[in-house]
Amino acid sequence: MIKKIILSIEIREEQIREFQEAIMQLEKQFNIAIGLDLVEKDNNKLVLDSYLSDLFASLGMSASLSGYNYLKSAINFVINDSTYLQRGITSRLYPDVASIFKTKPHCVERAVRHAITTVWNNGNFALLEKNFGSCISASTGKPTNSAFIARTVEIARKEVAQDSSPISHS
Repeated sequence: MIKKIILSIEIREEQIREFQEAIMQLEKQFNIAIGLDLVEKDNNKLVLDSYLSDLFASLGMSASLSGYNYLKSAINFVINDSTYLQRGITSRLYPDVASIFKTKPHCVERAVRHAITTVWNNGNFALLEKNFGSCISASTGKPTNSAFIARTVEIARKEVAQDSSPISHS
């Protein structure tokens, strides 16, 4: 039987990254998935991390994949600075994500590719096709890492701005 535990923790903004790293260590140690929803205290609006958790769950992406957290971090970077996509994700984005998670850029790239491939092969295909069908690579039959990130950024910007639920399930 799976039990859901909801905690409310107030921490300073500068402690968030350290707290997220501690949560990831707990996930690995106990082989569990922990959804971390950050809520802004001022307006109680869910921030991007919560939206992405819901979006990825809707698509069928497992939070236990390393690429799951790398993707969330990469999307945060791109939302704050779109030049990450324009100047190549390999030279700037992957190294910046890798530095947060204390890993190597090629490990980030591989884990992101694995997460996309896994969700594409085992996830909610109708929802994937509806929302990502326009960015499918002809050679692989799935979106490239950069196309998946770019499209997710588009979806997140639209949905978070409207403060609505994750992508349509119809």
